[in-house]
Amino acid sequence: MESASGSFYGRNRQFCLILLAVLFLFPFLYTVCESVLPPKKALLLEQTPWFAAPQPKAVPDGVLEQAREFPILERRRIAYLPPDFNGGQHFPVDFVLDMYRVRLPSGQEVWCSPDLVFHQGQTQIYTFGQYRFLPALFSALLGLLLILFFRRGLFREIFWREKRDGEDRELFLFLILFLLFLKQFLLSLYLSAGECVQARLIDESCYLKIGYELFHTVTGKWNYPVGYPLLIAGVMAVTGGSFAGIQQASEWISVFNGFLLFPAVYALLGVILYRFTLSLRRTFLILLALILIPFFVFPCENFTANDYTQWIDIPLLTISYKSYYIRMWTSLNALSDPSSVFFVLLCIFLALFRGRGIRNLLLISALFGFSCLVRLNNIFFSPLLAYLFLMANRETYRESKKTFFRDIFSCAFVFLLVFSPQFFVNYRDFSSIWIFPYVLHEAANAGFEVGSLLGGGMKYYTSCNQLLFSFGCASLFFMKKGFFRTVLILWIVPLVLFFSGYVCFSANPVRFILPSLLGLGCAAGCCQDVLEEEWGKREWGSFFFLLFCTIASFNPYVHEFLEGFFPGKKLFGAFTLWCVIKGLILFVPLLLVLYFFTRTRKKTFLYFGTVLFFLMLPGEALWFVLPVLLVMGAADFARGIFGIFSQRSQEDFSR
Repeated sequence: MESASGSFYGRNRQFCLILLAVLFLFPFLYTVCESVLPPKKALLLEQTPWFAAPQPKAVPDGVLEQAREFPILERRRIAYLPPDFNGGQHFPVDFVLDMYRVRLPSGQEVWCSPDLVFHQGQTQIYTFGQYRFLPALFSALLGLLLILFFRRGLFREIFWREKRDGEDRELFLFLILFLLFLKQFLLSLYLSAGECVQARLIDESCYLKIGYELFHTVTGKWNYPVGYPLLIAGVMAVTGGSFAGIQQASEWISVFNGFLLFPAVYALLGVILYRFTLSLRRTFLILLALILIPFFVFPCENFTANDYTQWIDIPLLTISYKSYYIRMWTSLNALSDPSSVFFVLLCIFLALFRGRGIRNLLLISALFGFSCLVRLNNIFFSPLLAYLFLMANRETYRESKKTFFRDIFSCAFVFLLVFSPQFFVNYRDFSSIWIFPYVLHEAANAGFEVGSLLGGGMKYYTSCNQLLFSFGCASLFFMKKGFFRTVLILWIVPLVLFFSGYVCFSANPVRFILPSLLGLGCAAGCCQDVLEEEWGKREWGSFFFLLFCTIASFNPYVHEFLEGFFPGKKLFGAFTLWCVIKGLILFVPLLLVLYFFTRTRKKTFLYFGTVLFFLMLPGEALWFVLPVLLVMGAADFARGIFGIFSQRSQEDFSR
């Protein structure tokens, strides 16, 4: 007998999906309405400092002597960081304060903030949480509950009665929707409980300024590509180019990126994963891991000692580097990276599923041209798209070499046509179409340098993201050579190799290589030979023991506890001691899985051993795995091209 929830969904399918869509869009819509329709009154407590201008300072112009409710004459949200914070050194996160213009009983108009208090002779920040994200929290929770109601037994079908080969598209749809609402729920829960902060507007201010100047007076040479400003020009036309307008635009764009655009990236990634694995279970688990990683796995950077590692820890609700990394990973920022990742994933998605025929090729080429207009380094995905184009149309190209060359020139023409606005800007600003805006950056204009590679770039990205690199690279080695392995190698490796030698490689361990990190997550779930072996008690026991030891080996509290028992710890540097303890923790499961491998000869145990070995390696040693993988991918690429131009029978690369 059909359940009540299933019967209700069956009769009201369109209404249910529209309701879920509205709940998904709600966080962004509410943010825009909340900023356009601010509160009319503000309760300001005693000892609240006030200022003549909407900019806090250490010594206020006055202090309220008693609590009182004031009508709000004007509201502004400003980014502020006390001058002595972090010892006066650069910090990548700012507090965001609500500043209200109010009229005192004396008739004087001043600026106050409920987030500030005058204590111990100076202005101090006193925030509790970002309550404006509570509606988003409840909408995401409601979306999760409705999905479980509409599709009762969702997880039973995924984990115990898994359907394959697209038997139930709605099951896959609800799986993706559940994960998207889960992403919104976790992000809004963290924001609601944490302090009101944002990533410092550095690159963002430049992008937003260019977006405003696209349809207004140009005040100088543009120091960033024009693609992302084209996307946000409409927002800047609404908010304006003032400091207040830039702040408001950055908040709107950040919420759009974090709550809508990046969940869409996960949806595209889910479809690609299911195409590779044909497994709902693995698709769900990999996406779940990628959603959880930003909140529990953090880079640890020591630039003074040129040492880097990764921590598995709980998030901090106060202002910290963790709050910065969470905003980079979840795309809760106004940078160009979320849009860049979305367009790259969209190109890969279309090339995988709609890569046949000249019309589709031209459409994808246009999208790829725009993705490079958003971020120039996306050009490193061109070998991947070229390979996907070749494999999708190999039969046509084998029959007609003329069609092959026609498509090459047509795609190149469309790409350059879409990218041409950047050439016009280059010529306007530098009198040459080949000089790009990054020449205006003091350091970044040098691009790739071997000195940067040897000076820390080799280990920076692999050490700060060692979990994903270890599982992903091990899977690529155990994957059968062919279409999927080549796609993943070309997706992951070229971008990481470039940024390893980028002169500003240490600017961020996540945002520059975010598409590659998502690709590593895909690779971890696509090792069919290992993951489709029959797992018994030994395999499952080894897997969970591996996870337990991995969490312990990267957890700072475990290290702090073990350091107290470590003999001669004064002989080691802090980072060396960290590596020694990590290696000792992982050595036990390594011996265990190698023992099981000698007994059973199963690839599963050899795969586990490879993962543990990669986790024990220092970052610079793990980096050398990437060129090896690139050679393997280049060889597969060459085999694909040879198969097109030779008349011999070629292995079918498609599933």
